[in-house]
Amino acid sequence: MFDWRGALLQQADQHERARADLQRAHELEPTVDRKCMLAANPADLGNRAEAYAHLEQILARQEHPSALQLRGLLRIQAGETRAGKADLRGCLEIASPNDQERLREQLRGLGIDLSDD
Repeated sequence: MFDWRGALLQQADQHERARADLQRAHELEPTVDRKCMLAANPADLGNRAEAYAHLEQILARQEHPSALQLRGLLRIQAGETRAGKADLRGCLEIASPNDQERLREQLRGLGIDLSDD
């Protein structure tokens, strides 16, 4: 329930309120997906360092598509285009077919072309 409410609060741009629910959900049942949601929260609040810390913890243990996607997008926003695109390519390599199509659509919407590097 906490992760569901936290995700809804994130979508409603109520990031401070979402943070408590996301943390509680992760405390009750830690999962990689919940850790990725925790990483997205500080990123949405402009705290890249905290977001990177969460993502590095995840990626130190395993490659995870959501973590690679978020880190890639953050890197591109920070001007680290080559590293960001490498993360996004890595995400596409390990994502499920449905997630691959969703990511490609998102990247097209953002004007990110992975073939130009």
